[in-house]
Amino acid sequence: MRGLSSQAAPSLDPRFFPHITESILFFADYASLLSARGVCVSMCTLADKALSGDTIILKTGLRGRLLCEGPLGNLPFFHPRSKRALQLKAMASTQRVVITKTVSVTERLNSLLKALPATCHVRIEHGEVRDQGFCLPEIASLTITSLPVSSIPSDNCNCSRLWSRDWRHKAKQVLVECLAQKGTYYWDTPAFGRCQLIARALNAHVQLLELHSYEAHGFVADALSSRWRASFSHYDRVHHRNPGLAIVVRLKGPHNGGNSIADDFARSFEIDSSQVRVYSTQEQQ
Repeated sequence: MRGLSSQAAPSLDPRFFPHITESILFFADYASLLSARGVCVSMCTLADKALSGDTIILKTGLRGRLLCEGPLGNLPFFHPRSKRALQLKAMASTQRVVITKTVSVTERLNSLLKALPATCHVRIEHGEVRDQGFCLPEIASLTITSLPVSSIPSDNCNCSRLWSRDWRHKAKQVLVECLAQKGTYYWDTPAFGRCQLIARALNAHVQLLELHSYEAHGFVADALSSRWRASFSHYDRVHHRNPGLAIVVRLKGPHNGGNSIADDFARSFEIDSSQVRVYSTQEQQ
């Protein structure tokens, strides 16, 4: 009878111990996960899950190709020639998607976005030089933001003339982060009322609308509430009013007009004043 030393060393088959293998891969680095993908089909499946994590970042790669990244790095199975089923599976299990400002809208992108789960949180960086006809399914929340160096939308927002299609979403919560340039009111810029990304951000699916300002001057212009209502121009034309809408306004620094701001927003959006909350950053500390 041969001794154990002459036999092959026992291995951990991921088909029979997936939970153990998955726990090990959770602590692996990017290079190790890429190597694990080549071991076998079962190991590749678990490695892909670890690579994706709970966040997928969409960027533009070489030659304008869509590039998808996870927390550790590029996701190889999102290559255009990779299996589409793997890509849809990753999108269907992610909890957070970030669409950077350079990403162009394509049929492939929108088909991937349609696979997002209802619990997913999507963040869109506003970009002035791209078609922004995104199509988002029912998701938990949508955030529209931009880089701190520009306002949202920027002073030279040209996205409206680049759109080849309408953009749609079914998010229950919408957050707009206003990062205005110092000394500039968004309302006084040429972009006011032209940005279609903002115009269609509010619709009948939205239950909670949050407006955040990280610059004190971002929300102190006269007729603040009516100007915001005018920015959501598609909401005015199509939906007119949403009685169940709740609004949260967050301002930077102290403010003395919380109640009057809340009342103004309630009148502009035709809801009860109890559905509007106004906070400052100092109140949250």
